[in-house]
Amino acid sequence: MNSDSKELSKEEFIEEVRRICSLGWVRSSRSPYNDGAVGNTLEDLLGIRENNQPFANTKHWELKSKRKVKSGMLTMFHLDP
Repeated sequence: MNSDSKELSKEEFIEEVRRICSLGWVRSSRSPYNDGAVGNTLEDLLGIRENNQPFANTKHWELKSKRKVKSGMLTMFHLDP
């Protein structure tokens, strides 16, 4: 586990996501031209330090996000040869 990962139980994670949803529209904390701005903003709202490492953002959960208007796919795993 990453030493920067946040120890959230499933229930705590769900409660945090509900809290964030209750905020309604949230302006991105990063440049709107940054492809990762949505995920970075979500990490900021959850109090999770930004990382691009191949392990979970929290103890058990890896966060994935994307813009509503984007049609690209989410990368779930990177497999090294």
